[in-house]
Amino acid sequence: MKRHLPLLILMLFVSLTLNGQGNKIASRPAVRYDWRPGMVNTPELSYGFGLSETSVAYSHHYFGITNITGYQFSRNAKIGIGYGVQPHNEGLLLPIFVDARVSPSSGVAAPFLAASGGVAMSPGSFSSESRIFFAASGGVRYVVAKKRSVSFSIGLLSQAGGVEGRSSFFQLKAGVEFKGGEWSL
Repeated sequence: MKRHLPLLILMLFVSLTLNGQGNKIASRPAVRYDWRPGMVNTPELSYGFGLSETSVAYSHHYFGITNITGYQFSRNAKIGIGYGVQPHNEGLLLPIFVDARVSPSSGVAAPFLAASGGVAMSPGSFSSESRIFFAASGGVRYVVAKKRSVSFSIGLLSQAGGVEGRSSFFQLKAGVEFKGGEWSL
């Protein structure tokens, strides 16, 4: 996996810098509405597999379901508060976090960078198994209809706490974004 990580980062960088769409696309009604300020709700599914030491608890893999409720300030910036459920290989974590996203362009397909961080609490043993985490990712949002888009991203998640001390994951995410009063999850 370590040999393939630079290639994955290079592919992500190339895909984020490509913009082959003209201005005709940006004038479509769904895209024009998509960039207005307002409330945003983003449920996401994620999967992460452990990097480095994966033989200890909570470090081999996880599957996550999260929901981010926030505000889009402009066509380029969003911030929100998220919560979710993450079953790991040895137990369950309940993350609560802050999520920020920036997008350098607009259109039907828009690249974005995201960062989130917070605490992942363990209902089984709050004091010994809970941890703090930080995640960074990059991906693409596709506007599919007025007030709706889908997103796909890859990134790294690092968490500290618990018996293992620190663990990191390569993560894949897929989400749906609802704007302006259409809430889900």
